[in-house]
Amino acid sequence: MTEPKKKTAKKADKPKAKTPAKTTEKREYGEYFKTRIFGELGLTESQNRIKLKIEDLEKGTDRLVEHEIFGEDEHGNITITPFDLDGYLINYNSKDPENFRYKSNNRKIHKLIRYKEPKSYEDKKTGETRFKKYDFPKGAKTQPFLTPGILEKWRKKQKIVTLVLIEGYFKATAGDVNGLDIIGLSSISHHTDKENGMMYADVLRVIKDCLVENVIILYDGDARNISTKDLEAARDLRRRPYGFIASALKVRELLKDAGVDVYYAEIDSRELEKGHPKGLDDLYEAYRDEANEITKDLLSLSRRSSFFHRLSIRFDPSKLYKHFEMSNVGTFYNFHSEAIHNRKFIYSGTTYQYNEKSGECEVKVPGRAKDYFRVATDYYRWVSIPNKYKQRERSFIKWTKTTITDDHKEKGFINFIPKYNTFCNVPDHTNFQQAVDNCFNVYAPFDHEESEEGTCEVTLGFIKHIFQEHYELGLDYVQLLYQRPTQILPILCLVSKENKTGKSTFIKWLKAIFKQNCTIIGNAELNSEFNAGWSTKLIVGCEETLVDKKPTIEKIKALSTADRVNMNRKGKDHEEIEFFAKFILASNKENNFIYATKSDIRYWVRKVPVIAGEERVNLLEEMIEEIPAFLYFLNRRKMSTENKTRMWFKEDLLRTEALEKLVRNSRTGIEKELYEFLKDIYFDFGEKEVLLTPKDILEKVLKRKTDTSYIRDIIRTDMKAEKYMEGKVKTYKIPYWGTTIGLEGDEVSARKEYTQTGRPYLFLVEKVLDKIDYESWKSIHGTPQTETEPEPEPEPAPQPKQKTIDEGIAGAEAERRQKLKQKLKNDPDAPF
Repeated sequence: MTEPKKKTAKKADKPKAKTPAKTTEKREYGEYFKTRIFGELGLTESQNRIKLKIEDLEKGTDRLVEHEIFGEDEHGNITITPFDLDGYLINYNSKDPENFRYKSNNRKIHKLIRYKEPKSYEDKKTGETRFKKYDFPKGAKTQPFLTPGILEKWRKKQKIVTLVLIEGYFKATAGDVNGLDIIGLSSISHHTDKENGMMYADVLRVIKDCLVENVIILYDGDARNISTKDLEAARDLRRRPYGFIASALKVRELLKDAGVDVYYAEIDSRELEKGHPKGLDDLYEAYRDEANEITKDLLSLSRRSSFFHRLSIRFDPSKLYKHFEMSNVGTFYNFHSEAIHNRKFIYSGTTYQYNEKSGECEVKVPGRAKDYFRVATDYYRWVSIPNKYKQRERSFIKWTKTTITDDHKEKGFINFIPKYNTFCNVPDHTNFQQAVDNCFNVYAPFDHEESEEGTCEVTLGFIKHIFQEHYELGLDYVQLLYQRPTQILPILCLVSKENKTGKSTFIKWLKAIFKQNCTIIGNAELNSEFNAGWSTKLIVGCEETLVDKKPTIEKIKALSTADRVNMNRKGKDHEEIEFFAKFILASNKENNFIYATKSDIRYWVRKVPVIAGEERVNLLEEMIEEIPAFLYFLNRRKMSTENKTRMWFKEDLLRTEALEKLVRNSRTGIEKELYEFLKDIYFDFGEKEVLLTPKDILEKVLKRKTDTSYIRDIIRTDMKAEKYMEGKVKTYKIPYWGTTIGLEGDEVSARKEYTQTGRPYLFLVEKVLDKIDYESWKSIHGTPQTETEPEPEPEPAPQPKQKTIDEGIAGAEAERRQKLKQKLKNDPDAPF
């Protein structure tokens, strides 16, 4: 993360003189602040104030402000404000998720908080409740804590014989108050600038400009202690003390070219009677009357110390292991016997237990036995393979029993190797289990842990770039990969003819998150019958995709919704396993990287634009560093969609112009000709439906010999047209452009029609045209109200009921009698 550009020391760059800000008025502090800062550290109010520079971006000048080093927030917590060697308040840039490039006007002052009461949180890896004392500014890189004494000496370029590096801000301040040339670090693992991996630049500048001869790495008096929680949880007891050894050796490595002697030192807490002080601030408080002696004692490198353990590690780092009693398990146990007693404990991977009779630590489970496992009758060995991102990926390869016994001569070694019945494939990123019902889980453990520290705006900005208007859907997609790995998802296709769009970076980023559970393959692997290399994975990424074989296309589509698959390995029988892989295809061929029809709902095709601005060569590395913060973000984010289909997302949410273009270019030759013929009729004459038989298509569209059964298959399968009125014979018309005689006697174009009779198919405009053409058609001719229904046949005129012979005779007789009655009524004298 970039910082505001510092001003140089040249006179020409000096800002115009400004009146310094007024001294901060005396204020009242809470009891915690007064006790910790003024009481225990012995800092005065004047010592707590320092004049620092801050850049005025609008005016392009610096202004001088008086600032508290330690302050207090509204909750009574202590705030700590570090500064750099040039006397500037440290700023950092918060980044805009809409654009992952920095915005220089979005600055914040680097400030961290020491909680009055430590805050509890759950360790995601162990499930334990832990407590944190500090809150670091999210989005800011770690900084060394320069003390006022160091700043003053560097300004004057005064010589510093011995520089002390210590973990902690209060400890550094206590050392500064008592005459040490000291710099604080935020953690035993925070020594380097993120950008270059070197020791903090300001530390190196002090060493160079102040002609430093010695550097002491000073740690607390409990550095050699083991963790009782590790003992109770059966974790390796070497972990905690080795962390301090590794930290000291890391500083030694970082300073190897600085021309200084490097010393390791820790407070001799066990031998100090007054409260066994652990930290440097505790030591000065416990021995206030001897503060000067403590300072001299630490810096007197040629004589034995009364308050510290101190040793040079510049030439012989093995001294550290001896000091930490870690030369072997026996010395380690003797040093920690009061804590371990007779319990089993793990040291360097091996489980031991102390035998009082023999006075030795006996091996209970060899540590190297965990490097192997057996499934059914076959043995395997764990291996750690570095990848090009300098990450180590854990995998396993087949091993032989003979080789194991040759390599490990310990009696019964083979009996300690874990044994499983068969393989299984059970993904879980939060509660992974290597063994499930005594089956070996081939899914790899998830290595990352979420972290509240830091921000993930670079990552969010990149996701915004990839998914554009589908930004929230893109976040849903990644969140489902992480939280619901077995959920079926669409085939994500990232396409663009241009380079430098981020297509490949997106897949590589997922690879960095999911590691062994993501694999990147080529077209050859997709086409191959052997799938053991990717059938157990969560993500199958394919770069430079061009799938032109229909069987391969159908295989990908079928696998995208499959629950199980046959794993096919060379020289092995097929084995059915659980399958939940998600395919991600990246290609420079936007329009024909794969075959797709209008009915394909499995594809989510996104055209990715070129990344705007100057190329960001470290983009992937920055996003990898943000993975813990990104996981924290995902675990607290609410999904923007709900599970509506078996592939989670509703089809209409994922329809894109890029998909429409792919479908259009995937049409066969006959389908393209028919589509263009129908499109002309829709647009030229405003028709909403067209009736055609295969014979019409053969004679009026193709105008060449073609198998009508093939045409009929295209009509039904690709065009999705149905028989009009269930295949009844119908007289219909097909419009076309012809000529007629105009008013001035010349020939002009006019609509004409072919009158046809047959069993036609119905081609509706909204079903035939793709999304782009249909929207264009609607803008010209309007939207059909409803899908056109076949015109009903006119009802036949009612026919008289057919009478039987007897009914006919009876009716005639009745009619004759009725006429006779009428006649007699009119003329009573008439003869019968």
